[in-house]
Amino acid sequence: MLNSPKQTGNTIRILTKAINVEVRERLNQEVLLSFEIPVDDETNHLEHEGYIICENKKYVIKSIEPSSNQSTRYQVQCTHVYIEMLDEYIDRTIELIPGTCQEAAEEILHDSEFILSHVDVQGEKDIEISEMSVLKALQNVREKWDCDLWFSNRNVYLGKKGISKGVDIRYGVLTM
Repeated sequence: MLNSPKQTGNTIRILTKAINVEVRERLNQEVLLSFEIPVDDETNHLEHEGYIICENKKYVIKSIEPSSNQSTRYQVQCTHVYIEMLDEYIDRTIELIPGTCQEAAEEILHDSEFILSHVDVQGEKDIEISEMSVLKALQNVREKWDCDLWFSNRNVYLGKKGISKGVDIRYGVLTM
């Protein structure tokens, strides 16, 4: 189900006619939501830079354009709300010699609208961060501690998201 909260209040509209809804997520990279919706009253309140909630995750509308294959539909493209971290800038120097992953992330998010929710990374390392976006700084932390970085709305997580279970995939023909 897709919901569209109004920018000027808490009213949520449910987009009942959305089709071809697709969420594409690549670990440590952008999360994209796309869908098509008919041109009607339901689409009148969709705004560029407005928000869409899909499966309890918040996305920012980046484009609303007529669909290439149908002039009676809009193609809507959204990015996960964490992309707003590109607009948040660290204008000071953060230097930890040595410091933990959690200490680095807490310093980066100190004046941010985003919250550090969980860190499952051990060890201390030297790190210096200055004059960059919050997202870029968190990506530097991810690389330095060789861990995964992921988001749920405005919550930030660092650790190992994926697990290798050594799964064997076998195939063949069953004969009797």
